[in-house]
Amino acid sequence: MTSLLVDTDVFSFIFKKDTRAGLHIKHIENRTLHLSFMTVAELDLWALKANWGQKRKDLLEAYLHHFVIVPFTRSLSRQWAEVKFAMSKAGKPLDDSYAWIAATALLYDIPIVTHNRKDFEGVEGLAVISEG
Repeated sequence: MTSLLVDTDVFSFIFKKDTRAGLHIKHIENRTLHLSFMTVAELDLWALKANWGQKRKDLLEAYLHHFVIVPFTRSLSRQWAEVKFAMSKAGKPLDDSYAWIAATALLYDIPIVTHNRKDFEGVEGLAVISEG
């Protein structure tokens, strides 16, 4: 079974049962699905901004157990710095959260599935699967 890093947007489509999730199902079926620690942080922020109740937060926690959460490491920190530096040097500054997610995919050599290919355009060596 091959691994795949799920971007925040695709996770949220699946979690919310958004119809756009259907675009990505064929890519994630029968895969070991990973999430960057950055995606989990974004999801926690999403819950706070939307003022979720405890029941919805518990649903999110339970759903997260279906994914391998990739934690912060020193190696990941160095990979993030390399991504940020390369993109800045190329004149294409990359948002910190996208850089963490891209660095995770690069460090562990796994493709990323996203609905927003453009968020990762120009990241050298990054395998991107996108239907958006």
